Amino acid sequence: MATQPSDSSSRAVKNYRMHEGDVSIPAAWQDQSMQMFRISGPPSSNDASFIVTRDYNAGSLEPTAYAQAQQATLKQRFVDFRLVTQTENVVSGTRAAVLDYLWTANGITLRQRQAHVPASECMVILTMTARQADFEQHESAWLEVLQSLRLRDGTGWDEGKR
Repeated sequence: MATQPSDSSSRAVKNYRMHEGDVSIPAAWQDQSMQMFRISGPPSSNDASFIVTRDYNAGSLEPTAYAQAQQATLKQRFVDFRLVTQTENVVSGTRAAVLDYLWTANGITLRQRQAHVPASECMVILTMTARQADFEQHESAWLEVLQSLRLRDGTGWDEGKR
């Protein structure tokens, strides 16, 4: 026999939208999903990956400070990790930190670009990874996706909602 929750807040629900449809979930649940996409390259290059993740532990960190904290973790994980560029852009009407990194995996130099975009409850991290030699072939896809992002439910840090 199932027990009923005694806390009225645990009965609140919210709609969750995914590619295949919508579902109602308890409002207290956090989205820990990862959306992964393969970006096909021209015949002369390799594919790239595009991944969307969320970090609910970002607290009130602004995007640049959050990105700097993430760099420290990456430097520990990848011996030859190096920062290539770090800029600020406006994404979906809010300030975002955009960083490019290089490191080597299995003898292949990889380049990764991340945009850290504050949303109402989390930091949304958009990540594109490709071989360094093929990275330029995928930059137009990155720009199209970044420019098309529209956050729902208010937005981020610049609007004081974090």
